[in-house]
Amino acid sequence: MPVVPDAFYFPLYEGRMVHQYDHAAKAYQSGEGRGAKWADLEFSGKELLPHFYVAGSRDEYQLRAAFCRVTGQTNERSMLASMIPPASPAGNSLATLTSVPAGIDAQLAWLAGTCSFVFDFLLRQKISTNLNYFYVESSPLARPLMGSEAFSSLATRAARLVSITPEIQLAEPALELRERARLRAEIDAIVAGLYDLSPAEFGYILTTFPLLDRDQPPLADDLFVRWNKQGKPKPEPRSYVTRDTALLAYFRHCGIAPPDDLAAWYRDEVQVKMIDDESCPYRMGPLRNLEARVAEHYRRGAIAYIPSKAKKWDPAGPYQPQIDSSE
Repeated sequence: MPVVPDAFYFPLYEGRMVHQYDHAAKAYQSGEGRGAKWADLEFSGKELLPHFYVAGSRDEYQLRAAFCRVTGQTNERSMLASMIPPASPAGNSLATLTSVPAGIDAQLAWLAGTCSFVFDFLLRQKISTNLNYFYVESSPLARPLMGSEAFSSLATRAARLVSITPEIQLAEPALELRERARLRAEIDAIVAGLYDLSPAEFGYILTTFPLLDRDQPPLADDLFVRWNKQGKPKPEPRSYVTRDTALLAYFRHCGIAPPDDLAAWYRDEVQVKMIDDESCPYRMGPLRNLEARVAEHYRRGAIAYIPSKAKKWDPAGPYQPQIDSSE
């Protein structure tokens, strides 16, 4: 494409640049197509580093919500959405939205709802490897009334989460990772409340995301079990900081005392065993008081809601519990 003299050039957004509440998730390094190399950007160094720039007008594209269309129902998270900056065209791997009535708050509330565990769970019942408008529009999304407390709470928190570069500054930026985790847990609690879920129902939903927290330090004897080709279990240490943080936030949102024995609560209320059951992939160590677990996660340096890096046994992302390519 020839260079247009005196034109303004803007970053062309691709799906891989977007993660949940993050419009600068990856930076282009080199290569083309499937061989292109992209680097993860830490929150301490967010900037827009796209593969391509295109000529356009400053007024052509507004600040708007967008979601990655290339995903999977067994990925760590399936809905990857954020706001993207104004004057930023999007490629075909990124779907963008408008809202009726128009307004940033409506899009921020939509973003909070669709990035929640509940909506992601519902979405994963339908999709395979491509997320289009049909799947998003046909999935039930709890929509609080504009101006309601829930609407304002979701929009306010989402605004802080997406304000991570100079291109998007809608509120006081939430750049500290523990502060971001707190805001996200509160959003998940508000959204679960809009769906009128019981803590047990929300607790079950959290067990359907088995790839969370693979890079976080685990609690003592907390394990995740995979099975190799011979059907032999392979337990490995695993943190459950996101599950525990989100669940504690929902108990507090509901005004219900959190369980003193989380394993017993999962067994009795959720009908999911986390100890003394060889068929269950989740194994919980001796620390089972939910509040104490979250405090210990914090003491050990674990942080909720941090995307994991792919391991050697899941290079493409999808989780396949019965397959172990290392043996």
